Amino acid sequence: MVEFRVPPLGVEVEAIGGRYVFVRQGVLGRDEGEILYLVGCAVTDRSCCGQAGCAFVLVAGFLRSRLDAHDERGGPCVGNETVTVECIPDRMRKGLAEALKAMEPVGQVHFLLAGGGTDVFF
Repeated sequence: MVEFRVPPLGVEVEAIGGRYVFVRQGVLGRDEGEILYLVGCAVTDRSCCGQAGCAFVLVAGFLRSRLDAHDERGGPCVGNETVTVECIPDRMRKGLAEALKAMEPVGQVHFLLAGGGTDVFF
């Protein structure tokens, strides 16, 4: 299990080579439980290798604690809430990446790993 701080939507994060922003949160139901994911956009415009951009999904994992905050319409309110997630097992990542890419207009799906880092599917 991993503690995951849900990032706020619409807040640009500056990085050494560019920036990224999360624009949407989703919960995908599966037999094993609900999977929390975020959709984001990134721009690399301060790199020595040129400029680029991409849309991506960050899969936090199976929700093992609830998202408690809600907006005025009853939807999940994203921003600095900490939830407990169980990382997606290796055997499920490829199929889940394909399903998310069919649902969302993205070119990359990143899965959080329990030991740190991510596993990326293009």
